[in-house]
This record gives sequence, structure tokens and C-alpha cells, in this order.
Amino acid sequence: MQPHAATGDDVHRSADLTRGRVPLARTAAAVLAATCSLQYAPIDPVLLMPLVMLVLAVVCLVPLLTRRVGPHARQGLVLAVVVVVGGLGIVANAGLAMVSGVSSWAVVPLALVMLPAAAAAVWGGRSWSRAGLLVLLAGFAVLAALRILQAEVLIDVGAFLRGGIDAMLHGTSPYAITIENPYDAAGTRAFYGPGVVVDGIVQYGFPYLPASLLLDVPAHLLGDPRWMHLAAVLLTTGLAWRMATDRLGRAVALLLVCGTTASTVVLAYWVEPLLAALLLLTVLAMRSGRTWAAVPLGLLFASKQYAVSYAPALVTVARSRGWRTVALAAAVGAVVVVPFVVWDPREFVRSVVELQFIQPFRDDAVSLLPGLKALLGGLPDWAVQVSPVIGLLVSALVAWRTRPGATAFAIGVALSLLVTVLTSKVGFMNYYYFIGAAFVVATVSWASDDPVAHDRRDAGTGQTREPSSQGSRGDRGISLTR
Repeated sequence: MQPHAATGDDVHRSADLTRGRVPLARTAAAVLAATCSLQYAPIDPVLLMPLVMLVLAVVCLVPLLTRRVGPHARQGLVLAVVVVVGGLGIVANAGLAMVSGVSSWAVVPLALVMLPAAAAAVWGGRSWSRAGLLVLLAGFAVLAALRILQAEVLIDVGAFLRGGIDAMLHGTSPYAITIENPYDAAGTRAFYGPGVVVDGIVQYGFPYLPASLLLDVPAHLLGDPRWMHLAAVLLTTGLAWRMATDRLGRAVALLLVCGTTASTVVLAYWVEPLLAALLLLTVLAMRSGRTWAAVPLGLLFASKQYAVSYAPALVTVARSRGWRTVALAAAVGAVVVVPFVVWDPREFVRSVVELQFIQPFRDDAVSLLPGLKALLGGLPDWAVQVSPVIGLLVSALVAWRTRPGATAFAIGVALSLLVTVLTSKVGFMNYYYFIGAAFVVATVSWASDDPVAHDRRDAGTGQTREPSSQGSRGDRGISLTR
């Protein structure tokens, strides 16, 4: 007999099924989700956080590669880490709102409401937890909206995004635009490579793949593309919480709005909230066996260039849902990308490809390289070029060794992009927001779709059969950069 699909009533009974134990790989994924949500800016010593994340990545990866479920950690300890980080994140977001100029008379009451609301969303009974979630999401929405309305952001992403959408709506390729350089001389040297800025004008157009540009059009027409990013954060959090089948999953899901970086990623125009929503929609569709998984999957790969690092995760999709889903996703991506290539091939290649290769080495990146550079007095050229290969290797290993399914796809995306960024010359809060979101999705899905389990009877905790999620039927300051 197949396990029944969980309803909202099932969500609160799952703590009994997990027996208070969490597989080590899922433990590491949950802690990585929390750690990524803290990556607001580099801290001293600069090697500390990258090394912590690297160790956690290895702890998560080894059980996947060895296909061993154990050992297990106590759920209470893991939950405590996530809850502490989430609580600190709510306080930090409130503080950042006040720094942005939002009145403390508005911020303090919001924070005081959001903290107990988050607790209710994790520990409350059926009605209380739902009410807590709604209050938490409403509080975050107000907090982020106040920052959007009152704070000025000195960052080029906003100009690229607005300029690209305007150009597209007026019949000009968004990759052929130029924008005014928003930075002073020191910022220009730090953020742009040689020849990127001439006479105060950035000589390159929209720097990402076009799916994010198209998704932002409705909000842009309403006055600000960031409203779409805020909506994506709220949607992702709500759906991840709804998908959770245990208390740890619910707590981890809330990191998407309780993380230190959450409101700043929205404020700064970064498109990663859109990618997080697309990843979650892909996972939900894969878990329910829906063919429409190809749509968010195709859009995900047509949104940002670093998708190359987790391309082997498509093998997991094929093994789980068939190559037809992958082919349909490729068709969706082609429909989105190809018209922009044909529109202006030269400018598309310059902005999407060339610009990425001439980005300067960033000493303020949250990665291993700045710390190693300072420690060793320099780095060989190959050290700043190997990160995509490492990401591809990790993604391929995860796809090869895990039991195929939605969780395996999410953890493959998370781990491959994490090691890519950790070994890259760039790495900032927007990257870590998406990486953290991928670990959130994997952690939430893990409880009923364990990628280490050898068969579906072990998919819940590695030991007992668990109900699947709703619809499942089987298998400091903004970093001024892109």
C-alpha cells in the first residue's frame, strides 16, 4: 500500500514519526541553511565562515556519496540552532530597517509580533501555527516594504533591471543598454573590470539570463520590480512551510524570512528570491509527479549563469521523472533565451558571458580565496578559475550516488553552488540567499523523500515509512555588486 498524501492535519503528527532523530546529512543541510542566512558581510577572520560552511558541506556530502543513512543527531539540538539563528535574524532585520530610516515606532512592534508568531508557526497547534505563519509573513512584508519605500540603495543591479525592462518594453534589447556608473572611483575599481566603465557609463547591458527580467515585468509596471521579489520570498516561505512534515522542517522554512539577509536581498534588487521560488515550485511538482515541473525548471536554468554549476542535477530529474521532463524544461529555457540571443547576438554574449570573465577578484567576497590570498601572499591563476569545475563535479557525484527524487535535486543544487561560491573570486549575500533557500527546500523535503534511503520504504527517516507532503504520490551594509 502506498503512503497517503499528507494534509494539513498530518503536518503536526510527524514529530512522532521522526522519533527525535535526524540523519546526519539532513542535520548538516539544516545547519547550512541557517549559516547561509547569516552571510550578510565578511567577518574576521575572513576564513572562518567559509571554512565552517566547507566542513558542513563535507558532512552533508559524505553520507550521500557513501549511501549510509546514519549516524543521527538529536532533533532538539538541530532545532535549537535553527531557532536561535531565526530569532537573531528577525532582530537583525528590524535593526537594518531602522538603519535604512524606518521609524523605530514601526519596527519595534513588528519585531515583537514576529518573534512569537514564528514560535507559534513552529510549535503551535493546527490553527495557531497557521495563524503564526500568516502573522510572520505579514510582518516581514511590512518590514521589507517600508525599507523599499524609504531606503535609497547605491547598487547597479537596480539600474540594470529597470533599464533592461524599459528597453525590452520599448523594443530594444536589454543587453544593448548602458547605465550610468553609480560608484565613485574606489568603488569602480573594486566592482568593475578594465574597460567596463568609460566616461562614467557602464558599457554592458543586463548581466543575467532573461527569465528573471521577464518575471519582473508585472511588478515593474506597478512601479517597482522589487515587489515581485518580495512576493517570491513570501510564496517560497509559505509553500516550504506547508510542505514540511516535521517541526524541524517548519522551523527551517521560516529562515527564508527570518534570515539576516532576507529583507536586504529584496531591497537591493537581487533576483535570487525568484530563483528560490522557481526551485521550490520545481520540487513541489516533482514530488507530486506533475509534468508542469518542466516550466519552473526551465525558467530556473534560464535565470542566472551559475546554473551551469548544477546542470548535472538534471540527471536526477531524468532518473526521477523521465527525460521528457528534462527535454520540456530545455524547450522552456530555449523559448525564453533564444529570442534574446537572436535579437542582438553580440551584446548578449558581451553582457552575459564576457562581463562575467572580466569581473575583478573581490577581497570582500565570502569565500575561501580572499583569506587564502592574505594567508599565502597571493594565489596562482588556476585557483580563481577552478570553481565551476568543482561545482560540476559535486553536482555530478550527488546525481550519481543519491536515490533520485525531488530532495536529491534540491541538495544537488545547494551543494554544487555552495562549493562553487566557496572556491570563487566572488561570493555575496545574494548568492548565499539562494544557496540557503536550496538547503531549506532540501531539508524540508528530506523528511518524506530521503535521498540516501535505498528504497521508498526508507524514504521518511531512513528507518520508517512516513507520509509524504501535500500532493506527493511517490518518488554589514549591502555588498555593492552583482
